Amino acid sequence: MSTSAAAATAWHLSDAGKELLRRVAANDVERLQLDDTELGFLGVSAVAQALQSTQSVRILSLQSNGLRDADVAPLRYVLTSNKTLETLDLGYNHLSDATALWLAELLLTNTTLKELCLDCNHGICAEGCAALAQSLRTNASLEELRLANNTVGNPGGVALAVALKVNITLTLLDVGNNNMSDRAAGAFADALKANRSLTSLTLGGAGDPSQPHSTAPNKMTAKGAAALAKALVENDSLGYLGLCACKIGNEGAVALSTALKSNTALSGLDLNFCGIRDKGADALSKALSVNKRTMLRFSGNSAAAASLERLKAVGGSSPSFRGANWRVDVKRTLFTPRWPARPPPRES
Repeated sequence: MSTSAAAATAWHLSDAGKELLRRVAANDVERLQLDDTELGFLGVSAVAQALQSTQSVRILSLQSNGLRDADVAPLRYVLTSNKTLETLDLGYNHLSDATALWLAELLLTNTTLKELCLDCNHGICAEGCAALAQSLRTNASLEELRLANNTVGNPGGVALAVALKVNITLTLLDVGNNNMSDRAAGAFADALKANRSLTSLTLGGAGDPSQPHSTAPNKMTAKGAAALAKALVENDSLGYLGLCACKIGNEGAVALSTALKSNTALSGLDLNFCGIRDKGADALSKALSVNKRTMLRFSGNSAAAASLERLKAVGGSSPSFRGANWRVDVKRTLFTPRWPARPPPRES
């Protein structure tokens, strides 16, 4: 019996799981997805041992397994020598800076990893985020970094923003719900004036901020929105900006509306639950009557029915953005606790 099979047996892996690991060892699996399987240390050890003998796995997802730093330690040494893995998803676990630190060290030499997800671990703070940011200054392969619903705070956000000024490969960054404020928003605004590779930036959450899942909402206000708006006037590459649940109010909406009149790159703007009333809604309506490209999410705000009708009137028909068929969405949609919404890992 192979060592990975022995570990899997000790772990009481299901028959389907055992078959999956057998196929991994036989170089017959590109996507290894073991979400919600209560892996623990033994389970991760079995996965790590299987990865040692294969060059086929490109996607590894271990979401929602209750994993802690010690549980994922077996992956550290395997991934140091692995040259094929492109996507690593450790979201919705209980990881902390300790794991972020060794992942940052890995990124200093790894040239194949393209997507790293650490969403909803809650324990990744400024230290771990700063280490990841430092790695991004030299890493030339990572394209997507997801850190939503942790506690990186302003120090972590600023560190990432500084890295974006020199990084030329990252296309997606999600730092929603990380206890950041206008200071971090200003730093990201400065970064957007120099960066030309980032196409998606999420600084807000993904649902109703009153829900208990939003443990560390970002506290950006009109000041942060105004700084981002100025950056959008200069930036010609960002395609999506998420500010859901950031209390930017009318003043922030007006500033963003001014930017939308000249920006030709932004395809999607999420302003759900942003505390925007009639004045802000009307300013957005006028901007979208000029800007025919940007699609807007506007549910959960406090604009009157007449203002919402004017917004919908300028919406018209538009191709979908990120799988959502909306040009101007003013309906309050149901909050989905399994967030942030994101496309599945690449199959190719």
